[in-house]
Amino acid sequence: MMVTYFREVGHSATTAAALPITVGVAQILSRLALAPLARRFGMTTVTAVSFAVQGLGLVLLPLVGTSLPLTLACVIAFGPGAAVPTGSGGWDD
Repeated sequence: MMVTYFREVGHSATTAAALPITVGVAQILSRLALAPLARRFGMTTVTAVSFAVQGLGLVLLPLVGTSLPLTLACVIAFGPGAAVPTGSGGWDD
């Protein structure tokens, strides 16, 4: 679905296919940061911030057009929110 969206916006087929990979990388990096951040600020706060960043990226994505740096920033912003449900097990507030 993401590839189709990026193609419809005007990105090349190669770029449209590569952008979803960025979400996966951002997810992995976010998971690595979750435990230390949760210990310092609490999992509730980390989760709220992660989802807020994800939401901001999704809201801004339609506004950035075909600007690759801005599209990448929006796609990367999706990573933390996507990482929380799979990386939060076992950390308590």
